[in-house]
Amino acid sequence: VGPYQEVTNIGKAVFNPGQTLPQLAKPVGTFRYEFETPPTTVVQVADLNNANYATGRHWESMLVTLNDVYLSAFQVDSSGFRITYPVNTKPNAPADANALAMSNELYDLKSTDFAPGTHLKSVTGIVTWFYTYHIAPRSPADIVQ
Repeated sequence: VGPYQEVTNIGKAVFNPGQTLPQLAKPVGTFRYEFETPPTTVVQVADLNNANYATGRHWESMLVTLNDVYLSAFQVDSSGFRITYPVNTKPNAPADANALAMSNELYDLKSTDFAPGTHLKSVTGIVTWFYTYHIAPRSPADIVQ
């Protein structure tokens, strides 16, 4: 629970015009555990391409599934903590810095988990955004090879 904000910058990091980071300001969380896993919605990789920010925004903070995707070589951000694997619809596609990526935001995804070109039957996770869209799996069960 907390006030909703759409911020256009974080410190000196300024987002492109029209792009915001929706978030709760100083939220207070109460954890609960549902008996049943909420249903997912199957979306297309193209729906989460940063070039189509408005379409992707519709899916932010939602549980979605992507089918039949390939992973490019992992990337690590400047903090050394955030690991991402760019997601493609074709094997061995070059990584696009603005494309959708699978991230370690909710699950301890390691840089050694997947070789470049790994095919996934599906990946399920929460859609997040920070300069680009990410899908954040919740556990190993969300990644089906």
